Amino acid sequence: MTEIGDLAFNGCYNLKEVYNNSSLNITAGSGSNGYVACYAVEVHNSSESESIFDDESGFAIVDGVLYGYRGSATNIIIPETVTSIARYAFWGNTDIISVSIPAGVTSIGDYAFRDCSSLKSIEIPAGVTSIGNWAFSGCSKLNTVYYNGSIENWFNIESNPLYYGADLYIGGELVTAVVVPESITTIGYQLIGCTSLTSITIHSGVTSIGDYAFYDCSNLESVTFAEGSQLTSIGSSAFRDCISLKSIEIPAGVTSIGSRAFESCRNLESLTFAEGSQLTSIGSSAFYYCSNLETIYYNGTEEQWIAIEKGANWDYNCGNYEVVFLGDAGTEA
Repeated sequence: MTEIGDLAFNGCYNLKEVYNNSSLNITAGSGSNGYVACYAVEVHNSSESESIFDDESGFAIVDGVLYGYRGSATNIIIPETVTSIARYAFWGNTDIISVSIPAGVTSIGDYAFRDCSSLKSIEIPAGVTSIGNWAFSGCSKLNTVYYNGSIENWFNIESNPLYYGADLYIGGELVTAVVVPESITTIGYQLIGCTSLTSITIHSGVTSIGDYAFYDCSNLESVTFAEGSQLTSIGSSAFRDCISLKSIEIPAGVTSIGSRAFESCRNLESLTFAEGSQLTSIGSSAFYYCSNLETIYYNGTEEQWIAIEKGANWDYNCGNYEVVFLGDAGTEA
């Protein structure tokens, strides 16, 4: 063989090792030669070279990095020698049901468990500080996540495995009522899809709630902001599909509510904007299909309410709600 066509092996994420018996110069990690070794850990230039996969365990581990698994077990216990899980390590393994990650692991790479469609539970050690992009995307049956660290450490991990709605256990306890740690000032993806969450208390130092922060927290009933809240923004889809939420008071310092922020909160009945509200914009479809909304309490005048920029369909299918202007001595719209 003297040539491999462009992109011939592009997207072959599970191709971890290549045996090269040709005259081609093939290097692991390179996109040349049709991406044949782009995702490879090892290129063997002899057919007699030893495979990186252990025949007995099925794991491919090099210098503490777990690159792949070819075993037949469905309940996986990753060896104690592993310190990180590489990207694509278990991509597309539709047989595994549970995974236990050892205490020494500090990172889980991008797409590491993507499309592991039979995976139901995973145990993550306290030492994990990063979970890569889409690491658990396509794990549609994943319904239980065990994290052996603290709630504060969990909030410092930028991503999480709760895409499809899962019960989260932290330190052996089911997460239901969460008080955001004082060290956290921005809420990201840490609780997205957490079906066990019933209440969240947010201290005054939190300044922003990010996109999708509480998306699909279907049992979330209570959101409490501490007095003197410094919150300024609520991101897109932040509370989308929080179907158990009946009321919420938006702190005065919030200037923007992102698109679809409360979409399909279909049991939301009461929405209050705190006294001194600085709100300037409500994104498109922000309250889309909040079909049981009865009252919006706005601590300002009707003129101020009208001046707020409101995106397309911001209140689509919200029923016959009324707006009570508390700055106008209780007038209604």
